[in-house]
Amino acid sequence: MEEPPYRERRHQPDGWLRLLWWCSGLGWLILLLVLLLYHLGRPQTNFGLWRYWQLPIRHDWLEPWLGALPWGLAGCVLLSLLTLGLGRRRARRQEDVVLWYDMLLLIIGLVGLAGYGALFWWP
Repeated sequence: MEEPPYRERRHQPDGWLRLLWWCSGLGWLILLLVLLLYHLGRPQTNFGLWRYWQLPIRHDWLEPWLGALPWGLAGCVLLSLLTLGLGRRRARRQEDVVLWYDMLLLIIGLVGLAGYGALFWWP
Protein backbone atom coordinates (compact mmCIF):
# COMPACT_ATOMS: atom_id res chain seq x y z
CA MET A 1 0.00 0.00 0.00
CA GLU A 2 1.37 3.37 -0.98
CA GLU A 3 1.47 6.31 1.39
CA PRO A 4 -0.46 9.36 0.27
CA PRO A 5 1.80 12.18 -0.90
CA TYR A 6 2.83 14.57 1.84
CA ARG A 7 0.84 17.74 1.76
CA GLU A 8 2.25 20.86 3.40
CA ARG A 9 -0.52 22.32 5.53
CA ARG A 10 1.42 25.13 7.16
CA HIS A 11 1.08 28.55 5.65
CA GLN A 12 4.05 30.71 4.81
CA PRO A 13 4.12 34.26 6.16
CA ASP A 14 1.92 36.44 4.02
CA GLY A 15 2.37 40.09 3.13
CA TRP A 16 0.55 41.38 6.20
CA LEU A 17 2.74 39.39 8.55
CA ARG A 18 5.85 40.61 6.77
CA LEU A 19 4.55 44.18 7.12
CA LEU A 20 4.06 43.50 10.82
CA TRP A 21 7.68 42.38 11.15
CA TRP A 22 8.96 45.40 9.24
CA CYS A 23 6.88 47.81 11.34
CA SER A 24 8.19 46.26 14.51
CA GLY A 25 11.79 46.44 13.32
CA LEU A 26 11.36 50.01 12.13
CA GLY A 27 9.88 50.99 15.50
CA TRP A 28 12.91 49.57 17.31
CA LEU A 29 15.26 51.35 14.92
CA ILE A 30 13.50 54.67 15.49
CA LEU A 31 13.68 54.12 19.25
CA LEU A 32 17.42 53.52 19.04
CA LEU A 33 17.86 56.67 16.95
CA VAL A 34 15.85 58.69 19.48
CA LEU A 35 18.06 57.36 22.28
CA LEU A 36 21.15 58.34 20.27
CA LEU A 37 19.76 61.85 19.72
CA TYR A 38 19.06 62.15 23.43
CA HIS A 39 22.60 61.04 24.26
CA LEU A 40 24.15 63.53 21.83
CA GLY A 41 21.93 66.45 22.85
CA ARG A 42 22.10 66.23 26.63
CA PRO A 43 24.57 68.19 28.78
CA GLN A 44 27.92 66.53 29.29
CA THR A 45 28.72 64.87 32.59
CA ASN A 46 31.38 66.56 34.67
CA PHE A 47 33.77 63.70 35.36
CA GLY A 48 36.79 64.19 37.60
CA LEU A 49 39.14 63.19 34.81
CA TRP A 50 37.70 65.91 32.58
CA ARG A 51 38.30 68.49 35.30
CA TYR A 52 41.86 67.21 35.78
CA TRP A 53 42.63 67.55 32.06
CA GLN A 54 40.73 70.88 32.02
CA LEU A 55 38.54 69.87 29.09
CA PRO A 56 35.58 72.09 28.20
CA ILE A 57 32.25 70.74 29.45
CA ARG A 58 28.93 71.64 27.84
CA HIS A 59 26.31 72.42 30.52
CA ASP A 60 23.30 73.09 28.28
CA TRP A 61 21.16 71.06 25.91
CA LEU A 62 21.77 71.20 22.15
CA GLU A 63 18.51 72.48 20.69
CA PRO A 64 18.92 71.11 17.12
CA TRP A 65 19.22 67.55 18.45
CA LEU A 66 16.17 67.87 20.68
CA GLY A 67 13.68 68.96 18.02
CA ALA A 68 13.41 65.44 16.60
CA LEU A 69 12.88 63.67 19.95
CA PRO A 70 9.09 64.14 20.28
CA TRP A 71 8.53 63.25 16.62
CA GLY A 72 10.63 60.11 16.93
CA LEU A 73 8.81 59.01 20.07
CA ALA A 74 5.45 59.70 18.43
CA GLY A 75 6.56 57.62 15.44
CA CYS A 76 7.48 54.76 17.77
CA VAL A 77 4.07 54.93 19.43
CA LEU A 78 2.23 54.99 16.10
CA LEU A 79 4.22 52.06 14.72
CA SER A 80 3.62 50.14 17.94
CA LEU A 81 -0.12 50.76 17.74
CA LEU A 82 -0.12 49.73 14.08
CA THR A 83 1.73 46.56 14.95
CA LEU A 84 -0.69 45.78 17.77
CA GLY A 85 -3.64 46.33 15.47
CA LEU A 86 -2.19 44.19 12.69
CA GLY A 87 -1.29 41.44 15.16
CA ARG A 88 -4.83 41.42 16.51
CA ARG A 89 -6.28 41.36 13.03
CA ARG A 90 -4.01 38.58 11.76
CA ALA A 91 -4.37 36.24 14.75
CA ARG A 92 -5.46 32.82 13.53
CA ARG A 93 -7.22 31.80 16.71
CA GLN A 94 -9.44 34.56 17.97
CA GLU A 95 -9.66 33.07 21.47
CA ASP A 96 -5.90 33.64 21.92
CA VAL A 97 -6.26 37.39 21.58
CA VAL A 98 -7.65 39.27 24.54
CA LEU A 99 -8.83 42.69 23.43
CA TRP A 100 -8.64 44.39 26.80
CA TYR A 101 -4.84 43.92 26.98
CA ASP A 102 -4.50 45.97 23.81
CA MET A 103 -6.97 48.56 25.05
CA LEU A 104 -5.14 48.87 28.39
CA LEU A 105 -1.83 49.36 26.57
CA LEU A 106 -3.44 51.90 24.25
CA ILE A 107 -4.89 53.86 27.19
CA ILE A 108 -1.55 53.83 29.02
CA GLY A 109 0.24 55.04 25.89
CA LEU A 110 -2.27 57.82 25.24
CA VAL A 111 -2.20 58.98 28.87
CA GLY A 112 1.60 59.02 28.74
CA LEU A 113 1.61 61.04 25.51
CA ALA A 114 -0.98 63.46 26.91
CA GLY A 115 1.05 63.88 30.10
CA TYR A 116 4.23 64.45 28.13
CA GLY A 117 2.49 66.96 25.90
CA ALA A 118 0.96 68.78 28.86
CA LEU A 119 4.33 69.08 30.57
CA PHE A 120 6.58 69.99 27.68
CA TRP A 121 4.66 71.00 24.54
CA TRP A 122 1.58 72.92 25.55
CA PRO A 123 1.76 76.04 27.75
